[in-house]
Amino acid sequence: MRILHSKNQLEPFQVASQIDVEDGATANQVVSLLEIPREQPVILLVNNVPLMRVHWNDPLPVDAEIRFVEVAAAASWIPYVVMLLLSLGSYLYSRSLATDGVDYGTPASIYSFNSGSNRLRIGDPFCEHFGRRKVFPDLAQQSYVRNIDNDQYLYFLGFLGVGDYDVEGVYVDNTPLADYADTSFAILPPGTLPTLVTNVVWTCNEVSNQELSTDHVTYAVSAAGTRAYHIEFDITFSAGLVRYNSEGKMRYRSVTVATEVRTINDAGNATSEWTTFATYTFNARSKDPLRYSHKIAAPLGLARYEFRARRTTEASGSSKVSDKCYLTGLRAYGGKHEGYGDVTMIEAVIKASDQLNGGTGSEINTIQTRKLTPVTATGFGTSRQATRSIVDAVAYMVVANNGGNQDTSLLDFEELYELRTEFSTLDYTFDYSFDRQTNVMDATAKAADCGLSVPYLPGGLFSLVRDKYQATYSCAYNEDALDKLKIVSAPRTADAMTCVDATYVDQESWDDVPVTCLALGGSTDKPQEVSLAVGSRQQAYEVGMQIYLADRYRREAVEFETGLLGRIPKLFSKIIVPCRFTGSGQSGVIAAAEGTDIWLSEPVDFQDETEGVMYVSTEDGAVAGPYIVTPTDYAHRVSGNIASIKTIQADNVLATRYLFAPSSVEPLAVQVKSITPRGNRKIKISGVVVHDEVYANQGNAPDRDGTWGETATILLSDISLSYLQETETGQALCVTWAGAAAEVLIEINQDFSGYTTLEDHYSDHALTFETTAENVTVQITAYEDENTLSTTYIETAAYEFMVGPTGLTLVSADDAGIVVSWDAYSGAESYDVELLVAGEEITGQDIDPGVTTATISGTQIALLGGPWTSFTIQVTVIKTITVAGVDHVINAVSTLDVSLDPLIAPINLVLQSVAESAVTISWDAIDGATSYLVCLGTTTDFTPASTNVVATVSALSSSISGLDLSQDYYLKVAGRNIYYSEPADLVFSAALPITPETIAGITHEIITTSTGEVVLTSSGDIVTT
Repeated sequence: MRILHSKNQLEPFQVASQIDVEDGATANQVVSLLEIPREQPVILLVNNVPLMRVHWNDPLPVDAEIRFVEVAAAASWIPYVVMLLLSLGSYLYSRSLATDGVDYGTPASIYSFNSGSNRLRIGDPFCEHFGRRKVFPDLAQQSYVRNIDNDQYLYFLGFLGVGDYDVEGVYVDNTPLADYADTSFAILPPGTLPTLVTNVVWTCNEVSNQELSTDHVTYAVSAAGTRAYHIEFDITFSAGLVRYNSEGKMRYRSVTVATEVRTINDAGNATSEWTTFATYTFNARSKDPLRYSHKIAAPLGLARYEFRARRTTEASGSSKVSDKCYLTGLRAYGGKHEGYGDVTMIEAVIKASDQLNGGTGSEINTIQTRKLTPVTATGFGTSRQATRSIVDAVAYMVVANNGGNQDTSLLDFEELYELRTEFSTLDYTFDYSFDRQTNVMDATAKAADCGLSVPYLPGGLFSLVRDKYQATYSCAYNEDALDKLKIVSAPRTADAMTCVDATYVDQESWDDVPVTCLALGGSTDKPQEVSLAVGSRQQAYEVGMQIYLADRYRREAVEFETGLLGRIPKLFSKIIVPCRFTGSGQSGVIAAAEGTDIWLSEPVDFQDETEGVMYVSTEDGAVAGPYIVTPTDYAHRVSGNIASIKTIQADNVLATRYLFAPSSVEPLAVQVKSITPRGNRKIKISGVVVHDEVYANQGNAPDRDGTWGETATILLSDISLSYLQETETGQALCVTWAGAAAEVLIEINQDFSGYTTLEDHYSDHALTFETTAENVTVQITAYEDENTLSTTYIETAAYEFMVGPTGLTLVSADDAGIVVSWDAYSGAESYDVELLVAGEEITGQDIDPGVTTATISGTQIALLGGPWTSFTIQVTVIKTITVAGVDHVINAVSTLDVSLDPLIAPINLVLQSVAESAVTISWDAIDGATSYLVCLGTTTDFTPASTNVVATVSALSSSISGLDLSQDYYLKVAGRNIYYSEPADLVFSAALPITPETIAGITHEIITTSTGEVVLTSSGDIVTT
């Protein structure tokens, strides 16, 4: 097995050396062979996918590409670690995203490989189904027919698939199996053994209505490698068994059939002589078909058998006699079925009738929904549930033993749960069957396609990211931060698709049904066909429409390189890029500010307009704005109010960066499509120019039974009004909405003073504005055409600037955890309590309105990476207000910054007793201390450190031994808790001298106890010597 080894942090996939190791070697063994220092950070890639260290003691796969990449440990190399993670993340989603140019070709089509019939798939993996599916179970063994009392019974055993399923019904074709008489069946959850079809049975397919004569017909009963306990054969008189006399009356007729068997090896060669198996005489008077099955124990023991049969007399040639007989079946019975692992099965015994015939064995099907453990915000749930969730399926694929086999710590549960909730609201599902081996990332991408998402691995945690509308920008780039900026336009050509035909599986007919997706200006001439693993026409329509609109509008690709400074944007995030062609993104840094006058490092061009807009980068790398600014008499100076800026004059290199554009010029908004490493401390960002029209609400899907025409378009929906930030003159709010309206009227009602126009004939889907009012209602009315306002599509949203909960107090912070409380808030519907460290949320809780305390346990703090000596508690109250008969959910926030000080120093240190080479000291208790640290030095001003700790105790005293009491010693004591435990962080007491002089002041009384033990006493204490 070949192992590749790279030591180049700049080019992690460049091979420095390679070695050959024995098959079955583990990763830890290879690390030793490569002589990689254990303290050296190293990443193991198996087929370019990281393998977590929890699996480094498992044998490495033999046929995979194995690559060890060393990553420098020094802080100066951290950017390259980031680049490597970005590279790995890009690998995961590169299959679904084009990284160069504009390419919106057909995504990888999704097909159902279900045959529509039951079949035996020897050597293939078990099928695995997700969501709600109509399934024709694969056969666990070939179905066989037994004759009982001249009735035929089909014995069926099949696999419903890997995992557990909620089975709605079992059918033969479209008829419920339970509707047929004398039929039994059972669903066998994983781990359940069959009770109706208990034995392994091998059917001889060569036997097929072979007419018997006095000459033998010979067959191998079962395939090589099988061993039979019993042998069963079927004899059929298809025209009955009867003789007619001269009067035409029926009389009995007899036929004798003789059978023999012998053992054979796997090559088919005989290993024994022929042995009489069974001789049967059939005597009947019937013109109707007669069917017999005979099952007999294998006479020569457990072995592979050959079987032969003949009748003892030839069939009559008389027209008055019907006695032709046929060998119609032959099979061998093995042992009992054993467990098949985490697989659900179905067994059935079905009586033949006019409705159930020879084709029944290939028409059995079920309608079933996969059971998976649902994703929550903190991990997987506690039990399997029937689910069609895209996120549940993807998370399972990543951690399943037969899938990614990754530890659950790889999953970003918080983001996955947020997306799961979003998909649930949209009623987006994943309904698909895998019946062959599939790459895990391809499988997760297939599921993600159903929600316009892709798998994503930023920073080493797996999640999905969805292509959806974003009202705000995540990053803004200045010209001096860009290199090799390239903007390429790709106009539509005559060969471009004119619509999308999105195919889904109808959940009633189970047919593949297309829905045509196009808008005004489109046609059905050149459809792009997209097959989706979904069961909803509406979902297929919404996904198809977004694909169609993306191809229609996203025709400009943007690409540039930038350094690893500030915030690295996420996939699909919206960023601002400067564009000199339109005057958008004139950039620089803030030089100075005084009042409303802002001096800039670069001149700005208002292009004869009276206003401009500025976006500024915040300290955490995000973007704030837009802020309205006006020109002055100097090109390097503008007038406006921009909150929290830093200047060259006061802050030097930390000065705030800005982007400027005239008010009529839209900033160049770019949606990030890929992030890839580029050389020394740089990344390449590729994306497309944002067009919000791609996300417009397209209404209901066209009717399945009608022809495509103009659908009922929703002009306006999903209005949202949210708080952005406090400004110097008031509060900044942002209103967003969706819908197909080309223009809208935006009106504002401030403090119930009545509506005034904020914007008219506005064509975007988001607007940021400032207000000083405490109660704000925004009303948006859609234009039906250029001059006509709709009377139907009118949406409102309200916001009330509330004061957050009062009385927010830290009750305690100790080993048990953090406890906070606040005053009850009138009208509260719930509270959201968050713990933030350095501005980043660590954990959060939803609290019922009747509760005004929250606890974060010490265990939870430890699991989250704590404890922390400085943190922030944020409590958000959520309530509903009603404006003009419409309910609006609003919230207000209170924060409490906490900085925990070390415990005070212990006082009253006392030398209690002295022994031959030991002393005992005591001190007073400190509130909040869980233990005490005792340090020993030789000078009164020694510095406590881990090297001079002589005791760690929970009591209020300590004995220190091993001392030479002719020398001078000094003892210091400090209290500890979970927040402060290291010597350098503690507050120690004054030094207690242990010198010959202080020892001389201690008097003892020597006594002898009743047991003869000699002890010294001091200050009432007894010290054993």
